Amino acid sequence: MHIKRSSEDLSKDDIYKFQAEVCKLFANPNRIKILMALQDGEKTLNELARILRSTASNICQHLDMMSARGMLRNRRQGNYVYYSIANDKIGKACSLMMDSVKEILIADKGIKIGLLKSLKLTKNGEII
Repeated sequence: MHIKRSSEDLSKDDIYKFQAEVCKLFANPNRIKILMALQDGEKTLNELARILRSTASNICQHLDMMSARGMLRNRRQGNYVYYSIANDKIGKACSLMMDSVKEILIADKGIKIGLLKSLKLTKNGEII
């Protein structure tokens, strides 16, 4: 979706559409894992591929989509490109969603609260 440059030209519908596009990025487990892995600092493509146990080309596709929507930023240093979360609120939104998922699981699935509270995410975004 192309967003107009001037905020005066943006309608509420434009903003809602863009928010929906950004929210779609949370609909893929690999993208959530990428966000979780980047919460503790910037990483290269190869570091993310290793952490997520995936191929660099697969991770690269996700990074490109997330960067195009403003979720991530990158910087080049020599032969490496380092990726980071563009806005701390994105990381917080991801964590908030994880908390919400835990609450839903407690309510809908009868999962023991103590077990669910003890769930933590590893650096590669896996629940431990």
